[in-house]
Amino acid sequence: RSACKLNASSSAASSVVCVGEALWDALPDGIYLGGAPANVAMHLSELSGDTTEVLLAACVGMDRLGTEVQRRLELRGVSTLLQRSEAATGMVVAELSETGDATYTFDTPAAWDYLQATPELLQRARTASVVVIGSLAGRLGCDDGATSRDAIRELRSVCQPDSVVLDVNLRAPWYTPEAVLDLACGGETGGRLALIKVNDDELAIMEGWLNTSGTASVETALGGVGLEKRMRALGRALNAKRVCVTRGERGAALWCDDSDHESTTDTFAEHPGYPVSKIGDTVGAGDAFLAALIRSLLLERESNDLAL
Repeated sequence: RSACKLNASSSAASSVVCVGEALWDALPDGIYLGGAPANVAMHLSELSGDTTEVLLAACVGMDRLGTEVQRRLELRGVSTLLQRSEAATGMVVAELSETGDATYTFDTPAAWDYLQATPELLQRARTASVVVIGSLAGRLGCDDGATSRDAIRELRSVCQPDSVVLDVNLRAPWYTPEAVLDLACGGETGGRLALIKVNDDELAIMEGWLNTSGTASVETALGGVGLEKRMRALGRALNAKRVCVTRGERGAALWCDDSDHESTTDTFAEHPGYPVSKIGDTVGAGDAFLAALIRSLLLERESNDLAL
């Protein structure tokens, strides 16, 4: 495997390193560069301009699609640390429902299963203002010959305090409770998460793993005090400073543990979302939202309600 790098601007005041899958989404109308970390990196780069260096660390194949990943990222202003694998660059077929929701079929194995924790990648993680990792990149373990899960676990252990963002993407059958919770908690050496993002379905799944679900009705617990209690329980179980829950057409909510500041309490904010008259498809919508949230909440340090 070899690394392909794009020189980054030295004038950026902060840096974000996104780590994980870069692949191609096969949609009914064509193929598009995707993968949650790649999408977050591209949106963050466009939102931040020259104020923040955004770098994507991923593994792609020694094929034309892998080379095209590099070209597309460069066009979007994203710096890269791309490793190359003999496995093919990842491809996923997305099938859309009438409501625009997608189900995914992944080529397996693929190059993004073979990311390595190289010295350069670890050094970039040590100095980054924010490091974005996702649960999907660890879909295969070492027993399957994959390396990405262990690489991201090692990278997680060297990051600055309160700098790691975990984007949970539970795509059946590509996850186990043990692997996702280990990544969230950081094992014996990983620090506190700055932010964990889940959707409402993933919140319920993780509550089942952690046995943190309360007695409030599902409808009540998707907003207001009920949801706040659920998010607080998840955040404290995973040692996360912030928890964000996306709720589709109902918007999003954000919980933050402020106990390490002057206040000894936590804060909670929710946004009802914006009405949409026509839905095309929702592929990548959560990634665009996360990019905007990282910029406002972690880079510009806005308050919870303004960040949403």
